[in-house]
Amino acid sequence: GWGGGIYLDNSEATVAGNDFLYNAATESGPQGMGGGIYVEGGTVTLRDNTLTRNAGGRDVASSIGYGGGLVLSDTVALVLDNLITANRGTDSPEVALGGGAYVFTSTVQIVGNTITQNSLTTGPIGFGGGLYLHYSTTTVDGNTITDNRSGTGFEGRGGGVRLAFCPAFTLTNNIIARNYAEDYASGVGVAVSSGSIAHNTIVDNTGGDGSGVHVSSSSDARLYGNIILGHTVGITNADAPTTTVLAEYTLFEANTNDVGPDVTNLNVIPGPALLLPDFHLSTGSGAIDQVPPLAWVTVDIDRDSRPIQASSEAGADEILVWRAYLPLIMREAP
Repeated sequence: GWGGGIYLDNSEATVAGNDFLYNAATESGPQGMGGGIYVEGGTVTLRDNTLTRNAGGRDVASSIGYGGGLVLSDTVALVLDNLITANRGTDSPEVALGGGAYVFTSTVQIVGNTITQNSLTTGPIGFGGGLYLHYSTTTVDGNTITDNRSGTGFEGRGGGVRLAFCPAFTLTNNIIARNYAEDYASGVGVAVSSGSIAHNTIVDNTGGDGSGVHVSSSSDARLYGNIILGHTVGITNADAPTTTVLAEYTLFEANTNDVGPDVTNLNVIPGPALLLPDFHLSTGSGAIDQVPPLAWVTVDIDRDSRPIQASSEAGADEILVWRAYLPLIMREAP
């Protein structure tokens, strides 16, 4: 079963402003791919859609599920400003990849989406509760990725985001919070991949090893200007020396351990983070004006300019600072 709602085959298409609700890629077969949308080849834009309560496989005893909300395969895609919520990889106790979305051998930009409350499987293997990015070149920018769950079994990995075999990736300006993984990589998991994790707010991801960012399997990851808060370990390098992890200008707070062994950790920013309930910054945060700007990061999660002042804020949000200037009033002495 491919594409419970829409299947696009080698198309040039824009899919915009639609609701994909309660679709399933399969209700009887051994494999379901793309509960709401399946894209194979071509060049597509998916914009301003809602994908809710779709599933790769539903109501079957044995079904491997890929991309509860959507699957992109061998395509060039822009996924912009969609709501991807409460989708599921499979209802069966089998393997599932990508509760919200599964991306395979593609070049994609995933920008400005809300990816929340997606899940995978009750079975032993589930990777990428929110997103699973696989063998792809990816830009993940300005998304809110919250309350997703990877598999409940012994290989539940990447509660929010899982990257595997991605030769070049960037994760920028994302809020990645309150996700859960049974095994490891509670927030973000990186395996056999190389890229940058910059200006993200990574908060209170739980389960398994309780790691905010978990890097393994001959990966090379540079972390820059992030807020990492509320984890058992903020950043893990699981496979040194073949895996390298460099963290710069990070604000750590309320972690049992900020970094594990073999993580190079430079220019740590003191707190407090002072995050609002929506994970944006409040006035007085230690994150403000602390990070030398990156030339390629010119906006924040809200598409406000970055930096506003001389330096950037740590995390996904660039706080707007308003200044009022009173006029100078002069009068002659009596």
